[in-house]
Amino acid sequence: MGAYGGTAEASLAPRGCVLRADVDNDGFVGWPDLAWLAGDWLMEIDEKRHSDLSRDEAVDGDDFALLAQQWRHRIRAAQP
Repeated sequence: MGAYGGTAEASLAPRGCVLRADVDNDGFVGWPDLAWLAGDWLMEIDEKRHSDLSRDEAVDGDDFALLAQQWRHRIRAAQP
């Protein structure tokens, strides 16, 4: 269930998000994000999952590839 809006999809990163692989939404793609993906790896999807990065209703090699592309990328904080 999503943190906001009472739906599973409410917790997914918006389409076009710079760091879609930032599953834990901490501004950095790293080990915790990989742990989310590994936890859902090859599971049957009956609801939206954070780690379904490709949004094809499966957690598979496509999602791992997206995570690998963004590995160790960081969102820079906006300057005041």
